[in-house]
Amino acid sequence: MRQNHYCAPEVLDVCRAEGLDFMLGVAPTTTLRRHVAALELSTAAQRSGTGKLRRYKEFLDGAGSWSRVERIIARVEAGPDGTDTRFVVTNLSNGAARRLYERTYCQRGRQKIISRPGSGTSPPTAPRARVPPPRAMAELG
Repeated sequence: MRQNHYCAPEVLDVCRAEGLDFMLGVAPTTTLRRHVAALELSTAAQRSGTGKLRRYKEFLDGAGSWSRVERIIARVEAGPDGTDTRFVVTNLSNGAARRLYERTYCQRGRQKIISRPGSGTSPPTAPRARVPPPRAMAELG
């Protein structure tokens, strides 16, 4: 199941105003893609066999509609079907890009899917993922 949690400028502004930590998916743009173009090429070139290779990059940028620049984390994955790049925006300042993406962003998504009633993704007796938020992680989406 793919879920897109693209952020809107109003969401970022509310999170900042309320003092909430956030980590939200961002739709890819030409500007964001420019930041990772070389990484996409090198990741695809370094991948071997039938497996996948993931690499991460972080940078500061912001959409023209945002009130300020933010920390962007890019996850680049090269596999047999080509390259797939995802972007998230966050105000979390501590933690490496890879760790934040895998342990915070992805775990939050897994937790949401597993705990959804009737999702069919796990039996009712399966242990539920528990991801403690760094502070009050904004659950927007």
